[in-house]
Amino acid sequence: MPGQFETAGTATVELTDIERILDEIESERIKLEDFRGTGIVPDEEIDRDLERCRAKEGQIAETNRNISAERREQLEHGHEAEYTLRHCIQDFGWLAPEVHVLITSQFDDYFYGVDSVAQIILDPEHFENLGLAVDFASSQAEVGAKLQKTFESLDQGYATSIKYFDSDVTGKATGVRVPRLVIGAGSGAITRMANYCSEIMSGSGMAEKSRQAITQDAFRYVLYGEILAQLGTFCDRLNKVIAQARAQRRHEISTRAEDSGHI
Repeated sequence: MPGQFETAGTATVELTDIERILDEIESERIKLEDFRGTGIVPDEEIDRDLERCRAKEGQIAETNRNISAERREQLEHGHEAEYTLRHCIQDFGWLAPEVHVLITSQFDDYFYGVDSVAQIILDPEHFENLGLAVDFASSQAEVGAKLQKTFESLDQGYATSIKYFDSDVTGKATGVRVPRLVIGAGSGAITRMANYCSEIMSGSGMAEKSRQAITQDAFRYVLYGEILAQLGTFCDRLNKVIAQARAQRRHEISTRAEDSGHI
């Protein structure tokens, strides 16, 4: 479904769904530049991180320059499904009645592997942050490899943290620890969610039948199961790491693991 926006003149420019999705991501993404002068992250460190992001972006652009039409279509399909997932979590109550989905900075996406954070608001004073590594454009084997990498980090007492964290609820911060949850899906679910994309973009024009279908889609329960299973493994592994590190008097690992458990 194409959309439109006004240019500086009188002409309008048609946008494809993919262009609108990418525009939304860049508009809502946490910006490193917004941390300048705050003292949360030193300005010179922000400059270094921006340079690392530019270099990584150049590498990705070079890789994507020669991809096949089939792979490009697969990536666009994944973008549409990921857009649907973000909005289903935030607007359709897939995880909880009140959830804010934060699109992480390029730095945290590229180097810490977290592309969004689901901030679940339990009440005005209590909330939980879940780091999401959503990958609907890779094979199940590749998604499984990402998950294994997360668990291997846990075995060394490391949990993922967000360097550039910014929320309307809790404000700016750095080093915010989150469980990194790798979210994948089968081809049928990805196709279904990609097809919901245009419906969600229609906003108030969405038919009630479509709204109900999205709200009750089966992947909602698959997602919930994936998160519960990974959180359970996350806690079990950290507890084992702490017990083993204490027994072996490996204090640096036990300290890291204990800190990682305080998320």
